[in-house]
Amino acid sequence: MLTKSDLLKTKTKDIPVDGGTIRITALTAEYFATLRGRELKGAELFEVIAKSIVNEENENFLTAEEVGRIAISTIEQIAAGIFQFNALGQKAVDDAVTELKKTDDLILNSAGHWEPAPSK
Repeated sequence: MLTKSDLLKTKTKDIPVDGGTIRITALTAEYFATLRGRELKGAELFEVIAKSIVNEENENFLTAEEVGRIAISTIEQIAAGIFQFNALGQKAVDDAVTELKKTDDLILNSAGHWEPAPSK
């Protein structure tokens, strides 16, 4: 039988990215509840990805701003791994990847938040 400690233990997984690996952590039910029913757009996806990537001590080490500067081909791999690990379904993975392809139109404002770039 699982103990309370077993249930509360952080769940992580190493996933392949660009010929190496990174460690991701499972989203908590509490955090997932804040996302439920929302369509995640660029900056929100960056935040989910930043909260999901951890180091060997299971600590977050990237900010959403830093995630926004990672190559889109790399972010697509990471997002797919995160969404699959959290059993969010293929449609959620596909939607996230489609949304990430739209992030070329985002800029980082002076307050450190991502926002749509001005129309040209």
